Amino acid sequence: MAKRHTKRKDKPLCEKLMSFLSFPACTLSGVPYIELQGDASLAITGYESLLLYEDTTVLFRMHDPTNPHFTLLRITGAGLTLSVLREGCLCIHGRIDAVILHPRDIAPT
Repeated sequence: MAKRHTKRKDKPLCEKLMSFLSFPACTLSGVPYIELQGDASLAITGYESLLLYEDTTVLFRMHDPTNPHFTLLRITGAGLTLSVLREGCLCIHGRIDAVILHPRDIAPT
């Protein structure tokens, strides 16, 4: 019996590019993406707004249509600074001690 050949679908260009650059495809989907590199660098996409920026605390309002219960992201540490990697993607540098998701109905302290 001869093997049956199936037509293969090509990936969209943006998915190919993200794969080539070693970025997960979800970084373009609008769903928040956080990548922690050791305790000194954190990349974040999918945030709605920056609510607080201090040397020891950074607080974001997150946009996540798949999980509306967690909308606030708090990063704590020391010597925290922000830099823009590209539009919609920020990098936080410094000593990162904690990354905390706060439920929508609980105000962070």
